[in-house]
Amino acid sequence: MKRILTILVACTALNACAPYIYQEDEFNRDRKGFGQEPTDRSTVDICYFTRNTAPQDILAMAEAECAKFGKTARYTHSEIGLCPLATPTLGHFNCVAR
Repeated sequence: MKRILTILVACTALNACAPYIYQEDEFNRDRKGFGQEPTDRSTVDICYFTRNTAPQDILAMAEAECAKFGKTARYTHSEIGLCPLATPTLGHFNCVAR
């Protein structure tokens, strides 16, 4: 418990737990498209810490990513368990035509 509290305090104090776009198997060199920017996107998943990240910030990140492909973001759901402890919530968005 002390370790978890230390991580949470560090995240809050240093803003070290900034939200980011989650890519499954991001470091798997055998993954198709490893190291390449996507040419299209139908979904965006964002890892974040709910205590220091506003929902509108997550939506703005998803909107910006979908906009790169001429699309807009639509929230579908959130879950816990795929992202690291410092950013435990994963927000799922679909990128849909404008």
